[in-house]
Amino acid sequence: MQASRLGSPLDAVLIISEASGPGAQGQVAPSRGKELVRCDDIAAGNTDAQCTFTASADGTYVVRVEDRLSSRGSPAFAYRLRVAQASPDFKLILASDSLNLIRGKEVKLKLDVEMIVPLGVPIDIRVEGLPEGVTVAPAQIAANAKQVELTFKVPEKTPIQTGRL
Repeated sequence: MQASRLGSPLDAVLIISEASGPGAQGQVAPSRGKELVRCDDIAAGNTDAQCTFTASADGTYVVRVEDRLSSRGSPAFAYRLRVAQASPDFKLILASDSLNLIRGKEVKLKLDVEMIVPLGVPIDIRVEGLPEGVTVAPAQIAANAKQVELTFKVPEKTPIQTGRL
């Protein structure tokens, strides 16, 4: 949603609902059914709204734009609404494409973080598909950080093996 960034006085609220009722010629009417998501401002000082919505089933949904104050409105309350498939917010870039773990030791792996869309919040990292016995300490990318480090641990008696993450 773009409104305040365009000079509009709109204090936008986005509402996503199930569609209800047949429209003309078998089309779904833009009427609202059960409300599924209500989204408001994306950041302090910015009255534009932004939503992420995952449909639980194929179907038709209604996106409605409202002003926070229902008594307001005029042609000056213009906006641009963009509905698109979600894209990645960030990328993790490995410092190396392989890592040798040593039994009984900790090994660190640095990841560079490239923010595609600045999130401004921490991101939890989870590593899946580790070989048996290998663990990774919980990690979190600090808000807008450029790098994070993962710490792998391998117990002394872990069998020698290879694995992919």
